[in-house]
Amino acid sequence: MESDKAKEPKAAKAGGRRSRRKRAAAEEPQAREAAAEDEQLAEALGEKEQFKALLQRAQADLVNYRKRVHTEQVEIRKNARRDVITRFLAVLDDLDTALDGPGAGGVDAQWLEGIEGIKRRFESILATDGVERFDAVGSAFDPRQHEALMRTQTSEHGADTVLKVLRPGYKQGSDVIRPAQVEIAAPPEERE
Repeated sequence: MESDKAKEPKAAKAGGRRSRRKRAAAEEPQAREAAAEDEQLAEALGEKEQFKALLQRAQADLVNYRKRVHTEQVEIRKNARRDVITRFLAVLDDLDTALDGPGAGGVDAQWLEGIEGIKRRFESILATDGVERFDAVGSAFDPRQHEALMRTQTSEHGADTVLKVLRPGYKQGSDVIRPAQVEIAAPPEERE
């Protein structure tokens, strides 16, 4: 019997090795599957982060696009209004010329008063949009506000001082809508 008992632990040991091998063999595919699942999960998480980053960039691009379109629309409206205002300024110049011209003295006073009323109405409409005439006589020449058409030599005024306004300039807020056409002072030439 002892020999049978001695054989049992050997058989049990052999069976234990086999069962460990079987378990290891059975666990090996499971371990491979788990590793593959972990790898797939890591890939999926990486793709998720990529798509999240793409989405965030797309959203930022959309916000920037909307801001740019809004800014462009505001600029288009501003330029369109400025074009209309510039056309009105030409009419206002014509009214000034008609009222200040030599023929204005021989015209019926009521007619002249009506033309002056039309001119005041144009000016009030422009004033509601913040458009106003700016004075240039006596100021220093500024190429952002003035367009020099003539230079007159004089010793009475400093160089580049505006002597006369040939066509008035207009501003809307701080923006110059139309520069004033002016005559500016030039220093007299020295003779030898």
